[in-house]
Amino acid sequence: MAKNASGFHTDVILVAAGLTFLKLLFSQLYYSTDFEVHRNWLAITHSLPLSKWYSENTSQWTLDYPPYFAYFEWSLSQLAALVDPGMLNVSNLNYASGATVMFQRVSVIVSDAALFAACLAIVSDVGGAASKSATRGGRGGVGAPALWTALLLLCNFGLLIVDHIHFQYNGMLTGLLIGSLLCIRRGQAKAGALLFAALLNFKHIYLYCAPALFVYLLRHYCIGRFSTGHLAVKLPAIGGSLSVARLASLGGIVLAVLATSLAPFAYHSQIPQLLSRLFPFKRGLCHAYWAPNFWTLYNCLDKLLEIVGCRLGLLTKQPGVGVMTGGLVEEFEHAVLPSIRPVHTFLLTALFLLPILYRTWSPVSGKPSRTLCIESAVLCAWTAYNFGWHVHEKAILLIIPLLILLMFESEFHARLALLVLPIGHFSLFPLLFTSYGMRVFS
Repeated sequence: MAKNASGFHTDVILVAAGLTFLKLLFSQLYYSTDFEVHRNWLAITHSLPLSKWYSENTSQWTLDYPPYFAYFEWSLSQLAALVDPGMLNVSNLNYASGATVMFQRVSVIVSDAALFAACLAIVSDVGGAASKSATRGGRGGVGAPALWTALLLLCNFGLLIVDHIHFQYNGMLTGLLIGSLLCIRRGQAKAGALLFAALLNFKHIYLYCAPALFVYLLRHYCIGRFSTGHLAVKLPAIGGSLSVARLASLGGIVLAVLATSLAPFAYHSQIPQLLSRLFPFKRGLCHAYWAPNFWTLYNCLDKLLEIVGCRLGLLTKQPGVGVMTGGLVEEFEHAVLPSIRPVHTFLLTALFLLPILYRTWSPVSGKPSRTLCIESAVLCAWTAYNFGWHVHEKAILLIIPLLILLMFESEFHARLALLVLPIGHFSLFPLLFTSYGMRVFS
């Protein structure tokens, strides 16, 4: 007999409980410099006035996430003061007492409640197209695809190793992203816009997905055929009207979120300093661990051409040129190929986004499918991942959850997800392969 939504809720709760115990077992494993990054942010937000949060530089790990995440760190610091006040001293660099480690590990586990809530929302929607596909020959009965989607998200290997070993808070942010997309798919555009605006103010890397959501909501929520009396501007070229009320409501939501995020820093004249931290273009084209994207191929080709050119006597090795494999976050010049600047990556990304956004604006079928918004978001994120400036290898965690959301929609989506998920997770392995990590996993 097929389960109802409450039965699937029980399955998700049981799996989440088991995963919580597993995450606790990970608490004494290796952690990366990101552990010290977040400890330092706890100290900054607790010990210093808000006007100094984005200018403090005692540690090299300065605060470089948007204000909502800074507020999140501040709220955690209020509890941290009860556990071990030593972790909140800005001068206590690399402080890692046993209580500090456990507090920060547990904070990540608790913050995964956002991902858990998103997974419960997925299995609550057992009447959607994903569930109907199960009745057309799928196994497990109505709702099984929704359950498997939720379980694959909860048990995602990338989130487990990056958040609960390496140390970050991606599970919480992924939960907000999925919640936003689910709201939009259900027709709850205002709730979706609110969640996504909040997400951008937690971590600005989700700007990768923003063009897709902006175009989708503008075209398929704000523009349409509205009843008489609805305040709208006719758009004859499109064959519809722009709803002033809907556009104003979405704009008001976004502006309200930005106000709560930025107003305190604007009051202290800190906006320029904040923006310089959020967009540090001098960090170089590639991160210390290269993301497997277009610029990796470009760098490898440049290095190959340099080696061949030097051996043939066509080039002379120049100090500081073509040095891109030292594991450092810094600007560098290419030896043979043209050196890349931020404006080049921006223009290339924009060029490849255009066909995606056109398809989002004008779907082939003439009306948006239930997967259009998510498909557009994953394609925009993938494009930014491939061509963006200073892309982290961990940015693949924007793409993988979205592919999981789509993988039970069709055979094409399933094949794509099964191809990308193993490769994407494999690209995260350098985060574990430290000398300590090798001893643990050998």
